Amino acid sequence: SELSSAKSLFESEIRYSKVLLRLSALLPEGSSIDSFSVDNTTFSQPISLSVRVSGEQQARELEQNFQNSPFTTNVSMTNISVNTEGNGYTVGLSFVFNRSIAQ
Repeated sequence: SELSSAKSLFESEIRYSKVLLRLSALLPEGSSIDSFSVDNTTFSQPISLSVRVSGEQQARELEQNFQNSPFTTNVSMTNISVNTEGNGYTVGLSFVFNRSIAQ
């Protein structure tokens, strides 16, 4: 019974370092996130993320990476705006993390 309890505990464990690594792997080279926070509620509600990209091709690649990822669902691009500094764009993404991103 102790092994069963330990197995259950490890299966529900959230490894935040894996979330960050897997999230960063979805970003096209040269893009950046304005801000991001993760906690236990992150896996039960939609997430809005602002990502800075250099151009249209990176914006398309960003959206495709998130749509094709086994770690995200319900992906949609919510907006695109010109960066206030005048270099590139900011893309708004909305998605839901699959809990497997943290395991």
